[in-house]
Amino acid sequence: EARDLIFRSVPGEIQPRASQPTVTTADILGQLARTRAAEIAAMPEPETAGDRETRDAAVEGVMTDILADPEAGFQPVSLLYQDFLVRCRIQRVAGEAIDLPEFRRRLALARAGFDRGEVDEGAWAQATLVADALPEDIRGVFLLVARAALAKEACPSDAEIARAYGTRSTGRARRILAYMEERGFLVVASDLRGNRIVQLPDLGWQTAPGDADRVAAE
Repeated sequence: EARDLIFRSVPGEIQPRASQPTVTTADILGQLARTRAAEIAAMPEPETAGDRETRDAAVEGVMTDILADPEAGFQPVSLLYQDFLVRCRIQRVAGEAIDLPEFRRRLALARAGFDRGEVDEGAWAQATLVADALPEDIRGVFLLVARAALAKEACPSDAEIARAYGTRSTGRARRILAYMEERGFLVVASDLRGNRIVQLPDLGWQTAPGDADRVAAE
């Protein structure tokens, strides 16, 4: 009983702390090295030029699929962007998804009918540079006209311009051309038959004559 009284712990009595294993500098350095190695292993591989080309081709394919729907030209950009993100996930497009501003830029190019294999990329880069000085929502219209001028094709009709802008209103299409003409981005003229010709002073290009009332192809 005396032994029990001697060794019995008293409430509030501080218990001796268990000895902790000694940590050496080598242990710490080893742990840091293992942590760093794990972080490096978890990092994604640097994107190569081939990876970017493959990804860009996949993104352009998704854009083409979206615009294949005749109603896509009249949908809000925000709705088209959500559709784009879903399609990219379904098709497992590699890399980070493009943001909304980049999507708008690519959408404008797609609506203009841009095809890397069909145009001079140096000349097209000049056209996009000029378009960047316009409000974002009408850049696609300028690029549509620029692509026709670069290819020496007929001037787009009011219906085609309206679709590039995302509307069915041909009156609005004409107002957009007037807006750009007032600011010196283009000059609208007519030939002897009344067909429309658009000149692009900053680029030195001109479309072939085209019927402004021509119905847009579905």
